[in-house]
Amino acid sequence: MKKILQITDTHLDEELTTHGYDVYGKLSLVLRETIEKEDFDLIIFSGDITDKGSLKAYQWLAEKTKKYQDKIIWMAGNHDNIAHMEKALNFPFRVKLEKNKLNYQLNLNGVNILCLDTSEKSLSLPQINWLIESTNENTITFIHHPPMICGSGYMDKNHSLQNQEMLTEKLLTNPNKLFRFFCGHYHQESCFLHKNIQMFLTPSTMFQIDKYKPYFQISNSQSGYRIIEIYQDKSIKTYCNYIHIN
Repeated sequence: MKKILQITDTHLDEELTTHGYDVYGKLSLVLRETIEKEDFDLIIFSGDITDKGSLKAYQWLAEKTKKYQDKIIWMAGNHDNIAHMEKALNFPFRVKLEKNKLNYQLNLNGVNILCLDTSEKSLSLPQINWLIESTNENTITFIHHPPMICGSGYMDKNHSLQNQEMLTEKLLTNPNKLFRFFCGHYHQESCFLHKNIQMFLTPSTMFQIDKYKPYFQISNSQSGYRIIEIYQDKSIKTYCNYIHIN
């Protein structure tokens, strides 16, 4: 069995806190409970690593995780600064699909893993075409923004992927392919299936947003992360864990 750790929306900043939350302490505790206790074959930071693109924050995290740098994928979210990421971090598995974007591809235990950059709050046509062409029956895709609406009132209305409708339409025109996405951005745990599109939303290490409210409302301040287990027959099991920090 191979194990993937997905950590998302850490929102590190120049200061030790972001909007009053001890984001460095929260992430440090998640790392202590995960990579410092057990071995993972792949670690994915799936975007919004920083809150304002701080070079200092990327450098801190690079130092914090230097033992694992050869198996970490650093994805960019809409809060990130790719130029600063390139100064501080390493990028194994990066695909030169488009300049100044962080897209990745690798094979783990026979499972094809794609990672798509949505730091510009959308997917380009080359990215969409690459996603469709590269997807086979054993593909999973990591993407910061969910590719479809998720039944989350505030986030769907105010912070969804900008070309979401076009992306959804293109995916649905390939009904013989199952598109499985592991997402961040929404600060909440959820699972959603629509025809041939399956989404797993992963909670933030910072705080969680109430998916049922049409306005911004923090539901709790627990720190979450996702584990994905890949078995020899290429079947997948996934679940989220939470750590409560007072």
